Amino acid sequence: TPAEYRRYLNLVAEQRVVSVATIDPQAVADEIGVSEEMVAAYYEDNPDEFRLPEAADVEYIEISRAAVAEDIAVSDDEIEAYYADNRERWLQDEQRRASHILVLTGDDADAARARAAEALARVQAGEPFAAVAADVSEDTGTAEQGGDLGALTRSQLQEELAGIVFSMAEGDVEGPIESSFGYHVVKLDEILERGPLPLDQVRSEILAELRQQEAEARFRDLERSLSDALFDSSSLAEVADATGLDVQSATGITRSGGEPFGANQAAIGAIFADGVLSGEQLSDIVELDADRSAIFKVTEHREATRLPLDDVRDEVVAALEEEQAEGLMQARAEQMQEALDAGEEFAAAAAAAGLAASAPQTLTRTSEAVDPALRFEVFAAGKPTTEDPVYGRVRLQEGGFAVYEIEAVLPGQPESIPLAERDQGKLMMAQESGMGDLQAFVQSLYEDADIEINEDLLAAGDLFQ
Repeated sequence: TPAEYRRYLNLVAEQRVVSVATIDPQAVADEIGVSEEMVAAYYEDNPDEFRLPEAADVEYIEISRAAVAEDIAVSDDEIEAYYADNRERWLQDEQRRASHILVLTGDDADAARARAAEALARVQAGEPFAAVAADVSEDTGTAEQGGDLGALTRSQLQEELAGIVFSMAEGDVEGPIESSFGYHVVKLDEILERGPLPLDQVRSEILAELRQQEAEARFRDLERSLSDALFDSSSLAEVADATGLDVQSATGITRSGGEPFGANQAAIGAIFADGVLSGEQLSDIVELDADRSAIFKVTEHREATRLPLDDVRDEVVAALEEEQAEGLMQARAEQMQEALDAGEEFAAAAAAAGLAASAPQTLTRTSEAVDPALRFEVFAAGKPTTEDPVYGRVRLQEGGFAVYEIEAVLPGQPESIPLAERDQGKLMMAQESGMGDLQAFVQSLYEDADIEINEDLLAAGDLFQ
Protein backbone atom coordinates (compact mmCIF):
# COMPACT_ATOMS: atom_id res chain seq x y z
CA THR A 1 0.00 0.00 0.00
CA PRO A 2 1.16 3.63 -0.35
CA ALA A 3 1.49 3.88 3.44
CA GLU A 4 3.62 0.73 3.60
CA TYR A 5 5.83 1.91 0.77
CA ARG A 6 6.34 5.31 2.37
CA ARG A 7 7.31 3.55 5.61
CA TYR A 8 9.79 1.46 3.62
CA LEU A 9 11.30 4.60 2.05
CA ASN A 10 11.54 6.20 5.50
CA LEU A 11 13.56 3.20 6.68
CA VAL A 12 15.76 2.97 3.58
CA ALA A 13 16.78 6.61 3.84
CA GLU A 14 16.94 6.65 7.65
CA GLN A 15 19.89 8.41 9.28
CA ARG A 16 21.38 7.74 12.70
CA VAL A 17 23.49 10.13 14.77
CA VAL A 18 26.26 8.04 16.29
CA SER A 19 29.35 8.53 18.43
CA VAL A 20 32.01 5.88 17.91
CA ALA A 21 35.08 4.89 19.93
CA THR A 22 37.56 2.46 18.39
CA ILE A 23 40.60 0.49 19.41
CA ASP A 24 43.01 -1.28 17.06
CA PRO A 25 45.87 -3.76 17.61
CA GLN A 26 48.43 -0.93 17.58
CA ALA A 27 46.88 0.53 20.73
CA VAL A 28 47.62 -2.63 22.74
CA ALA A 29 50.91 -3.58 21.08
CA ASP A 30 52.99 -2.62 24.15
CA GLU A 31 51.05 -5.08 26.32
CA ILE A 32 51.68 -8.09 24.09
CA GLY A 33 54.45 -10.53 24.91
CA VAL A 34 55.23 -13.95 23.46
CA SER A 35 57.68 -16.32 25.17
CA GLU A 36 59.41 -19.43 23.82
CA GLU A 37 57.30 -21.54 26.17
CA MET A 38 54.12 -20.05 24.68
CA VAL A 39 55.36 -20.73 21.15
CA ALA A 40 56.19 -24.37 21.95
CA ALA A 41 52.85 -24.89 23.72
CA TYR A 42 50.85 -23.40 20.87
CA TYR A 43 52.66 -25.57 18.35
CA GLU A 44 52.00 -28.71 20.42
CA ASP A 45 48.36 -27.78 21.10
CA ASN A 46 47.56 -27.32 17.40
CA PRO A 47 48.81 -30.49 15.69
CA ASP A 48 46.55 -30.01 12.67
CA GLU A 49 48.05 -26.63 11.79
CA PHE A 50 51.30 -25.82 9.95
CA ARG A 51 51.11 -28.84 7.66
CA LEU A 52 52.07 -29.50 4.08
CA PRO A 53 49.04 -31.26 2.62
CA GLU A 54 49.16 -34.53 0.75
CA ALA A 55 50.05 -33.76 -2.87
CA ALA A 56 50.64 -35.40 -6.22
CA ASP A 57 52.50 -34.44 -9.39
CA VAL A 58 50.78 -35.63 -12.56
CA GLU A 59 51.09 -35.95 -16.29
CA TYR A 60 47.88 -35.76 -18.28
CA ILE A 61 46.32 -35.62 -21.73
CA GLU A 62 43.39 -33.25 -22.13
CA ILE A 63 40.92 -32.72 -24.97
CA SER A 64 38.53 -29.76 -25.16
CA ARG A 65 35.89 -28.50 -27.52
CA ALA A 66 37.48 -25.04 -27.49
CA ALA A 67 40.78 -26.46 -28.74
CA VAL A 68 39.26 -28.52 -31.54
CA ALA A 69 37.12 -25.57 -32.64
CA GLU A 70 40.04 -23.19 -33.15
CA ASP A 71 40.75 -24.11 -36.79
CA ILE A 72 37.17 -24.80 -37.96
CA ALA A 73 36.23 -22.73 -41.00
CA VAL A 74 32.69 -22.38 -42.38
CA SER A 75 32.12 -21.16 -45.96
CA ASP A 76 29.44 -18.73 -47.13
CA ASP A 77 27.93 -21.53 -49.23
CA GLU A 78 27.49 -23.68 -46.12
CA ILE A 79 25.87 -20.80 -44.26
CA GLU A 80 23.48 -20.05 -47.12
CA ALA A 81 22.54 -23.71 -47.50
CA TYR A 82 21.87 -24.07 -43.78
CA TYR A 83 19.72 -20.91 -43.83
CA ALA A 84 17.73 -22.21 -46.82
CA ASP A 85 17.12 -25.57 -45.14
CA ASN A 86 16.04 -24.03 -41.83
CA ARG A 87 14.20 -20.84 -42.79
CA GLU A 88 11.26 -21.74 -40.56
CA ARG A 89 13.50 -21.41 -37.51
CA TRP A 90 13.88 -17.69 -38.06
CA LEU A 91 10.25 -16.81 -38.70
CA GLN A 92 9.24 -13.70 -36.77
CA ASP A 93 5.83 -12.42 -35.75
CA GLU A 94 4.61 -9.12 -37.16
CA GLN A 95 6.60 -6.29 -35.65
CA ARG A 96 5.93 -2.59 -35.38
CA ARG A 97 8.51 0.13 -35.04
CA ALA A 98 7.22 2.85 -32.74
CA SER A 99 8.37 5.88 -30.78
CA HIS A 100 6.88 7.25 -27.60
CA ILE A 101 6.87 10.14 -25.17
CA LEU A 102 6.43 9.06 -21.54
CA VAL A 103 5.29 11.31 -18.70
CA LEU A 104 5.63 9.52 -15.35
CA THR A 105 2.53 9.59 -13.14
CA GLY A 106 4.35 10.57 -9.95
CA ASP A 107 2.18 11.97 -7.19
CA ASP A 108 -0.18 13.91 -9.49
CA ALA A 109 -1.81 11.81 -12.21
CA ASP A 110 -3.90 14.70 -13.54
CA ALA A 111 -0.84 16.88 -14.03
CA ALA A 112 0.99 14.03 -15.79
CA ARG A 113 -1.94 13.46 -18.16
CA ALA A 114 -2.09 17.21 -18.91
CA ARG A 115 1.63 17.29 -19.80
CA ALA A 116 1.20 14.27 -22.09
CA ALA A 117 -1.79 15.96 -23.78
CA GLU A 118 0.30 19.12 -24.23
CA ALA A 119 3.08 17.06 -25.88
CA LEU A 120 0.50 15.48 -28.23
CA ALA A 121 -0.81 18.94 -29.17
CA ARG A 122 2.73 20.10 -30.03
CA VAL A 123 3.23 17.11 -32.35
CA GLN A 124 -0.17 17.65 -33.98
CA ALA A 125 0.74 21.29 -34.47
CA GLY A 126 3.73 20.27 -36.59
CA GLU A 127 6.68 19.95 -34.22
CA PRO A 128 8.89 16.93 -35.01
CA PHE A 129 8.00 14.02 -32.74
CA ALA A 130 11.67 13.36 -31.96
CA ALA A 131 12.20 16.95 -30.80
CA VAL A 132 9.17 16.85 -28.48
CA ALA A 133 10.30 13.45 -27.11
CA ALA A 134 13.77 14.80 -26.34
CA ASP A 135 12.20 17.79 -24.59
CA VAL A 136 9.37 16.12 -22.66
CA SER A 137 9.82 12.35 -22.32
CA GLU A 138 10.88 11.04 -18.92
CA ASP A 139 11.99 7.71 -20.38
CA THR A 140 15.72 8.41 -20.11
CA GLY A 141 16.56 5.33 -22.16
CA THR A 142 14.79 6.55 -25.31
CA ALA A 143 14.34 10.31 -25.02
CA GLU A 144 17.72 11.14 -26.60
CA GLN A 145 16.86 8.82 -29.54
CA GLY A 146 13.63 10.69 -30.24
CA GLY A 147 11.61 8.18 -28.20
CA ASP A 148 12.50 5.27 -30.53
CA LEU A 149 11.32 1.96 -29.03
CA GLY A 150 12.70 -0.13 -31.88
CA ALA A 151 10.90 -2.98 -33.63
CA LEU A 152 8.63 -4.85 -31.20
CA THR A 153 6.16 -7.71 -31.35
CA ARG A 154 2.78 -7.44 -29.67
CA SER A 155 3.97 -9.56 -26.72
CA GLN A 156 6.90 -7.22 -26.08
CA LEU A 157 4.63 -4.23 -25.46
CA GLN A 158 2.69 -3.47 -22.31
CA GLU A 159 -0.89 -4.64 -22.59
CA GLU A 160 -2.21 -1.06 -22.53
CA LEU A 161 0.00 -0.08 -25.48
CA ALA A 162 -0.09 -3.28 -27.51
CA GLY A 163 -3.74 -3.03 -28.60
CA ILE A 164 -3.37 0.57 -29.69
CA VAL A 165 0.02 0.28 -31.44
CA PHE A 166 -1.11 -2.78 -33.41
CA SER A 167 -4.28 -1.01 -34.57
CA MET A 168 -2.53 2.15 -35.84
CA ALA A 169 -1.50 2.98 -39.40
CA GLU A 170 2.02 4.11 -40.27
CA GLY A 171 2.51 7.75 -39.29
CA ASP A 172 -0.39 7.81 -36.80
CA VAL A 173 0.08 9.50 -33.42
CA GLU A 174 -2.08 8.54 -30.43
CA GLY A 175 -2.32 9.62 -26.81
CA PRO A 176 -2.39 10.14 -23.96
CA ILE A 177 -2.38 6.37 -23.25
CA GLU A 178 -2.29 5.38 -19.57
CA SER A 179 -0.04 2.54 -18.39
CA SER A 180 1.38 1.43 -15.06
CA PHE A 181 4.35 3.78 -15.66
CA GLY A 182 2.48 6.92 -16.65
CA TYR A 183 1.00 8.50 -19.79
CA HIS A 184 2.33 7.83 -23.29
CA VAL A 185 2.10 9.59 -26.62
CA VAL A 186 2.89 7.06 -29.34
CA LYS A 187 3.82 7.38 -33.01
CA LEU A 188 3.83 4.34 -35.32
CA ASP A 189 6.89 4.61 -37.57
CA GLU A 190 6.78 1.36 -39.56
CA ILE A 191 4.93 -1.94 -39.90
CA LEU A 192 7.17 -4.98 -40.44
CA GLU A 193 5.32 -7.97 -41.92
CA ARG A 194 5.65 -11.51 -40.56
CA GLY A 195 8.36 -13.61 -42.22
CA PRO A 196 11.89 -14.98 -41.85
CA LEU A 197 14.61 -12.72 -40.57
CA PRO A 198 17.08 -11.68 -43.30
CA LEU A 199 20.19 -13.85 -43.61
CA ASP A 200 22.47 -10.97 -42.57
CA GLN A 201 20.68 -10.76 -39.21
CA VAL A 202 21.19 -14.45 -38.41
CA ARG A 203 24.52 -15.07 -40.18
CA SER A 204 26.59 -14.90 -36.97
CA GLU A 205 24.16 -17.24 -35.21
CA ILE A 206 24.36 -19.78 -38.06
CA LEU A 207 28.16 -19.50 -38.16
CA ALA A 208 28.39 -20.21 -34.42
CA GLU A 209 25.98 -23.11 -34.68
CA LEU A 210 27.79 -24.75 -37.61
CA ARG A 211 31.14 -24.36 -35.88
CA GLN A 212 29.67 -25.86 -32.72
CA GLN A 213 28.27 -28.83 -34.64
CA GLU A 214 31.61 -29.51 -36.30
CA ALA A 215 33.47 -29.06 -32.99
CA GLU A 216 31.09 -31.51 -31.33
CA ALA A 217 31.69 -34.11 -34.05
CA ARG A 218 35.47 -33.68 -33.88
CA PHE A 219 35.45 -33.78 -30.08
CA ARG A 220 33.47 -37.04 -30.01
CA ASP A 221 35.77 -38.60 -32.62
CA LEU A 222 38.79 -37.56 -30.59
CA GLU A 223 37.24 -38.90 -27.39
CA ARG A 224 36.62 -42.28 -29.09
CA SER A 225 40.21 -42.33 -30.36
CA LEU A 226 41.46 -41.56 -26.86
CA SER A 227 39.33 -44.36 -25.41
CA ASP A 228 40.62 -46.86 -27.98
CA ALA A 229 44.25 -45.84 -27.36
CA LEU A 230 43.78 -46.11 -23.59
CA PHE A 231 42.42 -49.64 -24.01
CA ASP A 232 45.43 -50.74 -26.06
CA SER A 233 48.20 -48.85 -24.19
CA SER A 234 49.87 -49.11 -20.81
CA SER A 235 51.59 -45.71 -20.72
CA LEU A 236 50.59 -42.11 -21.31
CA ALA A 237 53.32 -41.74 -23.96
CA GLU A 238 51.78 -44.56 -26.00
CA VAL A 239 48.33 -42.91 -25.76
CA ALA A 240 49.86 -39.62 -26.93
CA ASP A 241 51.58 -41.31 -29.88
CA ALA A 242 48.36 -43.06 -30.93
CA THR A 243 46.21 -39.92 -30.79
CA GLY A 244 48.67 -37.18 -31.71
CA LEU A 245 47.87 -35.33 -28.49
CA ASP A 246 50.37 -33.63 -26.19
CA VAL A 247 51.29 -34.84 -22.69
CA GLN A 248 51.09 -31.99 -20.17
CA SER A 249 52.15 -31.86 -16.53
CA ALA A 250 51.06 -30.28 -13.26
CA THR A 251 52.63 -30.29 -9.79
CA GLY A 252 51.36 -29.98 -6.25
CA ILE A 253 47.79 -31.14 -6.76
CA THR A 254 46.15 -31.64 -3.35
CA ARG A 255 42.82 -33.06 -2.30
CA SER A 256 41.58 -29.45 -2.36
CA GLY A 257 42.77 -28.98 -5.94
CA GLY A 258 45.50 -27.08 -7.72
CA GLU A 259 46.32 -25.43 -11.01
CA PRO A 260 45.39 -25.84 -13.80
CA PHE A 261 42.29 -27.71 -12.55
CA GLY A 262 41.31 -25.51 -9.63
CA ALA A 263 38.93 -27.35 -7.29
CA ASN A 264 37.55 -29.58 -10.06
CA GLN A 265 36.24 -32.61 -8.17
CA ALA A 266 36.39 -34.92 -11.20
CA ALA A 267 40.13 -34.28 -11.61
CA ILE A 268 40.80 -34.63 -7.86
CA GLY A 269 38.82 -37.85 -7.68
CA ALA A 270 40.68 -39.36 -10.63
CA ILE A 271 44.15 -38.38 -9.37
CA PHE A 272 43.60 -39.63 -5.80
CA ALA A 273 41.86 -42.85 -6.80
CA ASP A 274 43.41 -46.12 -5.64
CA GLY A 275 45.79 -47.50 -8.24
CA VAL A 276 46.19 -44.14 -9.97
CA LEU A 277 47.65 -42.43 -6.88
CA SER A 278 50.26 -45.16 -6.52
CA GLY A 279 51.36 -44.61 -10.12
CA GLU A 280 50.56 -48.19 -11.07
CA GLN A 281 47.88 -47.36 -13.62
CA LEU A 282 46.38 -44.61 -15.76
CA SER A 283 43.05 -43.11 -14.85
CA ASP A 284 39.95 -43.67 -16.94
CA ILE A 285 38.87 -40.86 -19.25
CA VAL A 286 37.42 -38.26 -16.87
CA GLU A 287 34.88 -35.64 -17.90
CA LEU A 288 36.16 -32.46 -16.23
CA ASP A 289 33.15 -30.49 -17.41
CA ALA A 290 30.77 -30.45 -20.36
CA ASP A 291 33.56 -29.35 -22.72
CA ARG A 292 36.73 -31.06 -21.41
CA SER A 293 37.95 -34.59 -20.72
CA ALA A 294 41.33 -35.90 -19.54
CA ILE A 295 43.45 -38.94 -18.61
CA PHE A 296 45.85 -38.74 -15.63
CA LYS A 297 49.11 -40.44 -14.62
CA VAL A 298 50.58 -39.76 -11.15
CA THR A 299 54.35 -39.34 -11.35
CA GLU A 300 54.99 -38.59 -7.65
CA HIS A 301 52.87 -38.84 -4.51
CA ARG A 302 53.81 -37.04 -1.25
CA GLU A 303 52.09 -37.80 2.06
CA ALA A 304 50.96 -34.95 4.29
CA THR A 305 53.72 -33.80 6.68
CA ARG A 306 53.90 -31.38 9.54
CA LEU A 307 56.36 -28.51 9.14
CA PRO A 308 59.07 -28.24 11.83
CA LEU A 309 58.58 -25.56 14.47
CA ASP A 310 61.65 -23.66 13.28
CA ASP A 311 60.07 -23.29 9.83
CA VAL A 312 56.78 -21.88 11.17
CA ARG A 313 57.98 -19.97 14.23
CA ASP A 314 57.05 -16.60 12.74
CA GLU A 315 53.54 -17.84 11.97
CA VAL A 316 53.11 -19.16 15.53
CA VAL A 317 54.29 -15.87 17.01
CA ALA A 318 51.93 -13.91 14.76
CA ALA A 319 49.01 -16.15 15.76
CA LEU A 320 49.78 -15.68 19.47
CA GLU A 321 50.16 -11.91 19.10
CA GLU A 322 46.84 -11.73 17.25
CA GLU A 323 45.17 -13.85 19.92
CA GLN A 324 46.48 -11.62 22.72
CA ALA A 325 45.57 -8.44 20.89
CA GLU A 326 42.06 -9.72 20.31
CA GLY A 327 41.58 -10.48 24.00
CA LEU A 328 43.01 -7.12 25.14
CA MET A 329 40.90 -5.10 22.69
CA GLN A 330 37.75 -6.96 23.64
CA ALA A 331 38.43 -6.40 27.34
CA ARG A 332 38.90 -2.64 26.77
CA ALA A 333 35.67 -2.46 24.76
CA GLU A 334 33.80 -4.35 27.51
CA GLN A 335 35.29 -2.01 30.14
CA MET A 336 34.02 1.03 28.24
CA GLN A 337 30.55 -0.44 27.76
CA GLU A 338 30.30 -1.23 31.47
CA ALA A 339 31.20 2.40 32.24
CA LEU A 340 28.50 3.62 29.85
CA ASP A 341 25.95 1.30 31.48
CA ALA A 342 26.94 2.85 34.82
CA GLY A 343 26.08 6.31 33.48
CA GLU A 344 29.52 7.67 32.56
CA GLU A 345 29.74 10.16 29.66
CA PHE A 346 30.83 8.65 26.32
CA ALA A 347 34.11 10.54 25.78
CA ALA A 348 35.23 10.03 29.37
CA ALA A 349 34.44 6.30 29.27
CA ALA A 350 36.41 5.98 26.02
CA ALA A 351 39.43 7.82 27.43
CA ALA A 352 39.44 5.71 30.62
CA ALA A 353 39.37 2.47 28.59
CA GLY A 354 41.97 3.60 26.07
CA LEU A 355 39.66 3.90 23.05
CA ALA A 356 39.78 6.77 20.56
CA ALA A 357 36.40 8.55 20.46
CA SER A 358 35.14 10.51 17.46
CA ALA A 359 32.72 13.41 17.32
CA PRO A 360 29.07 12.44 16.66
CA GLN A 361 28.49 11.62 13.01
CA THR A 362 25.41 11.01 10.90
CA LEU A 363 25.35 7.61 9.21
CA THR A 364 23.13 6.21 6.47
CA ARG A 365 22.65 2.60 5.46
CA THR A 366 25.01 3.20 2.54
CA SER A 367 27.79 5.15 4.28
CA GLU A 368 30.87 3.70 2.56
CA ALA A 369 33.43 5.34 4.83
CA VAL A 370 32.21 3.28 7.82
CA ASP A 371 33.26 -0.29 8.62
CA PRO A 372 30.48 -2.58 7.29
CA ALA A 373 30.19 -4.50 10.59
CA LEU A 374 29.72 -1.26 12.53
CA ARG A 375 27.17 0.05 10.04
CA PHE A 376 25.19 -3.19 10.26
CA GLU A 377 25.12 -3.17 14.07
CA VAL A 378 24.14 0.49 14.27
CA PHE A 379 21.12 0.01 11.99
CA ALA A 380 20.16 -3.31 13.61
CA ALA A 381 20.05 -1.72 17.06
CA GLY A 382 16.89 -0.31 18.62
CA LYS A 383 16.06 3.38 18.73
CA PRO A 384 17.21 5.58 21.63
CA THR A 385 14.91 7.67 23.83
CA THR A 386 15.60 11.12 25.23
CA GLU A 387 16.68 9.60 28.53
CA ASP A 388 18.34 6.41 27.27
CA PRO A 389 20.82 6.37 24.38
CA VAL A 390 21.53 2.99 22.81
CA TYR A 391 25.01 1.52 23.33
CA GLY A 392 26.72 -1.45 21.74
CA ARG A 393 30.07 -2.92 20.77
CA VAL A 394 31.18 -4.75 17.65
CA ARG A 395 34.25 -6.44 16.24
CA LEU A 396 35.18 -4.48 13.14
CA GLN A 397 35.48 -6.24 9.81
CA GLU A 398 38.76 -4.47 9.16
CA GLY A 399 40.20 -5.43 12.59
CA GLY A 400 39.83 -3.99 16.07
CA PHE A 401 36.72 -3.22 18.11
CA ALA A 402 34.28 -0.34 18.31
CA VAL A 403 31.85 0.88 20.96
CA TYR A 404 29.02 3.06 19.67
CA GLU A 405 26.33 5.30 21.11
CA ILE A 406 23.21 6.07 19.06
CA GLU A 407 22.00 9.51 20.06
CA ALA A 408 19.17 10.08 17.58
CA VAL A 409 17.34 8.53 14.64
CA LEU A 410 16.25 10.73 11.73
CA PRO A 411 13.59 9.23 9.44
CA GLY A 412 14.25 9.35 5.71
CA GLN A 413 12.55 11.79 3.39
CA PRO A 414 10.98 9.96 0.42
CA GLU A 415 10.69 13.23 -1.49
CA SER A 416 14.49 13.41 -1.69
CA ILE A 417 14.60 10.18 -3.73
CA PRO A 418 14.20 10.71 -7.53
CA LEU A 419 10.70 9.89 -8.73
CA ALA A 420 11.83 7.29 -11.27
CA GLU A 421 13.86 5.53 -8.57
CA ARG A 422 10.87 5.53 -6.23
CA ASP A 423 8.58 4.10 -8.91
CA GLN A 424 11.07 1.37 -9.79
CA GLY A 425 11.43 0.45 -6.13
CA LYS A 426 7.66 0.31 -5.71
CA LEU A 427 7.37 -2.03 -8.69
CA MET A 428 10.10 -4.33 -7.30
CA MET A 429 8.43 -4.48 -3.89
CA ALA A 430 5.08 -5.27 -5.49
CA GLN A 431 6.66 -8.12 -7.40
CA GLU A 432 8.33 -9.48 -4.25
CA SER A 433 5.08 -9.21 -2.32
CA GLY A 434 3.17 -10.95 -5.11
CA MET A 435 5.72 -13.76 -5.25
CA GLY A 436 5.43 -14.24 -1.50
CA ASP A 437 1.64 -14.39 -1.73
CA LEU A 438 1.87 -16.92 -4.57
CA GLN A 439 4.26 -19.17 -2.65
CA ALA A 440 2.05 -19.00 0.44
CA PHE A 441 -1.01 -19.85 -1.67
CA VAL A 442 0.69 -22.85 -3.28
CA GLN A 443 1.89 -24.05 0.11
CA SER A 444 -1.63 -23.79 1.54
CA LEU A 445 -3.00 -25.79 -1.38
CA TYR A 446 -0.39 -28.46 -0.74
CA GLU A 447 -1.12 -28.60 2.98
CA ASP A 448 -4.90 -28.79 2.45
CA ALA A 449 -4.74 -31.37 -0.36
CA ASP A 450 -6.30 -34.81 0.15
CA ILE A 451 -3.78 -37.42 -1.04
CA GLU A 452 -4.96 -40.90 -1.96
CA ILE A 453 -2.43 -43.72 -2.33
CA ASN A 454 -3.31 -46.60 -4.63
CA GLU A 455 -2.15 -49.53 -2.53
CA ASP A 456 -3.10 -52.05 -5.24
CA LEU A 457 -0.78 -50.35 -7.73
CA LEU A 458 2.05 -50.28 -5.21
CA ALA A 459 1.50 -53.96 -4.43
CA ALA A 460 1.78 -54.74 -8.14
CA GLY A 461 5.18 -53.03 -8.33
CA ASP A 462 7.00 -56.37 -8.49
CA LEU A 463 5.59 -56.88 -11.99
CA PHE A 464 7.91 -54.20 -13.31
CA GLN A 465 11.11 -55.45 -11.67
